[in-house]
Amino acid sequence: FGRLVAALAAELGPRLELGRRAAALRRGPGGFEVEDALGRRARAQRLLLALPAGAAARLLAPLAPRAAALLAGIRHAAVHTLHLGFDEREFLVAGRSALPAGFGFLVAPGESGPAAPRCLGALFPSQIFPGRAPRGCVSASLFYASETLAAEPGGAARVAAEDLARALGLERPPEPRVVLEKHWAQGIAQAEVGHGERLRALRAALEQELPGVELAGGYVGGVSVEDTLRGGEQAAERLLSPARAQAGG
Repeated sequence: FGRLVAALAAELGPRLELGRRAAALRRGPGGFEVEDALGRRARAQRLLLALPAGAAARLLAPLAPRAAALLAGIRHAAVHTLHLGFDEREFLVAGRSALPAGFGFLVAPGESGPAAPRCLGALFPSQIFPGRAPRGCVSASLFYASETLAAEPGGAARVAAEDLARALGLERPPEPRVVLEKHWAQGIAQAEVGHGERLRALRAALEQELPGVELAGGYVGGVSVEDTLRGGEQAAERLLSPARAQAGG
């Protein structure tokens, strides 16, 4: 994922500005004015907000209250990620590695009980790409609903090691050499019952209250990388279509 972001950043070059959190949105001459947390301002004819739904709602509230209210009703679940490094010998079972040759695994929502992993899923980066772990080592990334870990005693790394043992049939939990934890308070957008109707109402409200603004992100068209990229491209095309029509193509 880092390579994808680096490639996009390289293509944007000096047009990419980091560390400028949008604090306020206003109508400006010929379009919109965005003010950052330090009071600096940027102007644009059209605007694409690729933010979590709650952050977009706060920016839009003064100008598009109906759209903002619909956005505020979209929930993002908190997610906890653990990135672990192991000696590859920790995964030997009967002299052979228990690590799968594929990307990793997902845990079905209905899986429960003492033998079921508690994580949402896991990736094995060192199984997917070269250079993701030192020689003789393994890297693993596990993803959890934050509320799940809060209910488990003993620490997140212990839970993750136990879940790897459960999923891979290990005799004991592997001992990590390296542990990196990250908490995402606004992690995964939840497409709950009625989400499609909410999105249609949201687009209609935004078109009426604040034309020239589009939305993109995991809550719009799906949380996968492919879905997010496709949704961003589609939003950009909708923004550019009026300009293309005026230019004759």
